[in-house]
Amino acid sequence: MVLEQTGQHQSHFAYSDHWRKNLPVLAQSHRVFSIDLIGYGYSDKPNPRELGVDNFYSFETWGSQLNDFCKDVIGDKAFFICNSIGGLVGLQAAILEPQLCRGILLLNISLRMLHITKQPWFGRPLIKAFQNLLRNTELGKFFFKSVATPEAVKNILCQVNNM
Repeated sequence: MVLEQTGQHQSHFAYSDHWRKNLPVLAQSHRVFSIDLIGYGYSDKPNPRELGVDNFYSFETWGSQLNDFCKDVIGDKAFFICNSIGGLVGLQAAILEPQLCRGILLLNISLRMLHITKQPWFGRPLIKAFQNLLRNTELGKFFFKSVATPEAVKNILCQVNNM
């Protein structure tokens, strides 16, 4: 996940190696940081049982980590550029503390359980037709415009986090 402050500041957040080839270019015009979500990459990987905590590795934990990074290291609002599972983390961070998020760009967002290969074989033709409807029609544009609201994102995140 990447965090980008407007102006002369930019920072990265995710499994840091994902961004290793982009960092030098981005650093030419922005202040750049690259960190890993706890449990990923080079970060610590604490055992939740040893901490006595349920659901330690959650979008809420990672969203809080992202917000803490913004407050403690950047000291200002940031623009989040999020890859894969980081997309849900960036959305969670924005829901938790919207005053820290200038905006979000989602790249290859991970919605693994919604992937067509995770669905029963008999439902795949219907799912494929529905995906085509959403991608290639005015109805699809209307749908995405309807869900691209703070309230809709909050509802989706609540479902993801079983809240």
